[in-house]
Amino acid sequence: MPDLSSVVLAAMLTVAKGPVTNDVPRLTSIAQDISEASSARQGEMFKGGGADVALGMMLVAIAHHESGFLLSVDTCTRRGDTGRSITLFQILHGPNWQGHTAQEICGNRKLAVRLALDVLVRPLNDKPRLSPQQVLNAYVSGSAGHGTAAAKDMCAVWERLARGAGLKNAACGAVRSYEVAKN
Repeated sequence: MPDLSSVVLAAMLTVAKGPVTNDVPRLTSIAQDISEASSARQGEMFKGGGADVALGMMLVAIAHHESGFLLSVDTCTRRGDTGRSITLFQILHGPNWQGHTAQEICGNRKLAVRLALDVLVRPLNDKPRLSPQQVLNAYVSGSAGHGTAAAKDMCAVWERLARGAGLKNAACGAVRSYEVAKN
């Protein structure tokens, strides 16, 4: 299997639209940041040899939905939720920022990815067997049981990207171990 950053970049280019697709150096940098974080946090959310791939695809799905990988959102010159959410992952101000300032988070994408991952895996501290859909529900709404159109969209994109990356049994509604497909 190719290295994780190549898989993440390929997934990003699959879903990216418009002029952002021409910014390959920045997209490559984003892919590297996502893959490093996914590898470092392997096993927290997904199990199996493809856990880092599954997590990387989830971060791509979130960033795609929340920002479309736009430079203006990546650099925080454009914010969401009336200015309260920042970065590619639209991390909502408050406890999710973990005491960091917007300037610190916006100036350090690796920090932004780490904070997004912390928000993503937080519900697993209380309920370790949540499905990908439930985790995304919590990321979007704060509650694993509160589904939203945004969370459903993110999960559908995650399924498609994860399957495209070789995780044949990726399913939003199932808690599974993910193995890398044999070539």
